[in-house]
Amino acid sequence: MPTNLQKLENDGYYITEPICDTALIGELKNLLSNLQADDNDAVRKKNGDIFGVRNVLSISPVLWPMIKGSPIFKMAQELLGDNARIVRSIYFDKTINSNWKVPIHQDNSIAVTQKHEVEGFAPWSVKAGVPHTQPPEKILDKMVTFRVHLDKATEDNGALRVISGSHKHGKMKQDDIVKFRNQSEIDLCEVDEGAIMVMRPLLLHESSAGQSPSRRRVLHLELSADRLPTPLEWHENYS
Repeated sequence: MPTNLQKLENDGYYITEPICDTALIGELKNLLSNLQADDNDAVRKKNGDIFGVRNVLSISPVLWPMIKGSPIFKMAQELLGDNARIVRSIYFDKTINSNWKVPIHQDNSIAVTQKHEVEGFAPWSVKAGVPHTQPPEKILDKMVTFRVHLDKATEDNGALRVISGSHKHGKMKQDDIVKFRNQSEIDLCEVDEGAIMVMRPLLLHESSAGQSPSRRRVLHLELSADRLPTPLEWHENYS
């Protein structure tokens, strides 16, 4: 039976059993659903309501102690070692009023404190007022993403779909991504409330709009055990 680490390396992802108890999930739901974020931090907004927020650990200082003392961060240390750190945090809240789809893609950007011209880090962009860049593959290859599910994710409410093993192909151009998607089997990733989907950033993934939408809240945490080359620094750095 493959270990979780073997699944991560071979398939690019795995899904845990629920590891967060109902008390923790309830606290996270309450905190994140009432997050006071401005327009600059919104990653998804409709009719004045915000359904996605960037930099949630920075916005809400009480969130980090909750995560640090939970099974979430314990699992991060088991995967990445004692130097595990959360380097980007995003909250997604897919609802009947904001029922979006995301085309097939890779997560190939990181958030940093300031822009510095360093070889291998390009192109650059700005999201929520924060500099973002695409780092060399060797950095992305060692990163891991935790999608902490605050609601059960199903096909009906827009659960993630992935192409198993696609992270092994490295960074891909969009035309190649589309061709690869058309020639590949897609795995539907249904995840229970309180469980975590663990994935590599370069794993090809997409999500459909929900067919019968119910709320699908996800706390998206990107983790690394590495420091960036000087003078670059992670925008969020929680360890």
